[in-house]
Amino acid sequence: AQNSHQRTYRRKTIAKIEQRIDQKIQEYLEALDQNDRQEQDEHELLTARIGARLRALKKTKDRIDIVKDIFEQNPGLQKYFSTDPDSRLQRDKGCVAPGYNSQIAVDAKHKLLVVAEVTNEQNDERQLQPMITAIQEGKKTLGIQELTEVAGDAGYYNDRDVLAVKPEDGIDLYVAHPRDVKGTERRQETKSDKVPAAGYGGDDFRHDPERDVFICPAGKELARCRHWGARGKSGLRLIRYQGAECADCPARNLCTTSQHGRTIKMAEQFKELNEFRAKTLSEKGKGIIRKRKELAEHPFGTIKRGMGFGHFLQRGEQKIRGEFSFIGFVYNLKRVMKIVAFPKLMAAIG
Repeated sequence: AQNSHQRTYRRKTIAKIEQRIDQKIQEYLEALDQNDRQEQDEHELLTARIGARLRALKKTKDRIDIVKDIFEQNPGLQKYFSTDPDSRLQRDKGCVAPGYNSQIAVDAKHKLLVVAEVTNEQNDERQLQPMITAIQEGKKTLGIQELTEVAGDAGYYNDRDVLAVKPEDGIDLYVAHPRDVKGTERRQETKSDKVPAAGYGGDDFRHDPERDVFICPAGKELARCRHWGARGKSGLRLIRYQGAECADCPARNLCTTSQHGRTIKMAEQFKELNEFRAKTLSEKGKGIIRKRKELAEHPFGTIKRGMGFGHFLQRGEQKIRGEFSFIGFVYNLKRVMKIVAFPKLMAAIG
């Protein structure tokens, strides 16, 4: 996005910035007073330089006052991007900078863009449902009735959204689970379960459907807690299973750090979620997920390298959406001109 780090302000640091500016202004004012007692030629030169810096500082001070008012009027706002207020900090190849999150859905046969959208959200976790809806609308417009296979990487995984997509809606969905992606499985496991050692994560516990208990790697049982209905970050109701034999278990220090013993929290629909995960881990599912990477990277590579579109030129989310839609149209037009003979294309347009 068209927004630099120098124009990014944080609520917790805005007071310190204002204090530094006030201090610097005072120093320049004192320097001006001192220059009044120096030789005339040197005095004029120093006064001009200090005056220019002082005017720049006062201009910055005015901008800081505006940002402070914005923070006071918006108690929930923690960061403000003054050049493009709609942008948000985004991660890209290890860097963090103000920007937008581009979303595309790509046709597997011709690598045409089916959907080209933009959001300012910092990850893709809540983007699956909007993308599915856009794909369904496109199918409806084109009169496509066949079941469509849709694949997404682990960043799109969300329990609620993957359960909401049904084959009867015309979509056969495959989304990798974060725990099944190399490099993220241990981090996801530790974050959610606070597991001290490998081999004792949630996936290592076996569910007995007849008795509705989980069996831990050490062979102990975790029973379902009847009166517990908290909701996870996806909004699904959670079920908790509590171990009753953890106190004397020799593997306790490997399994949990809780003084109450090991617990497992599962979404109420964990059976359906496990079935979805198994489908994605099937040979067919793995093949579709592998195909997804080359499909998604092809358009982005062409747009960034072939077309030279490396960053947005507009400001504001609405204008950015329009800009990306136009770029998507140009990309699709170039693809169509390679797929369809030019005379045939002109005849279809005419």
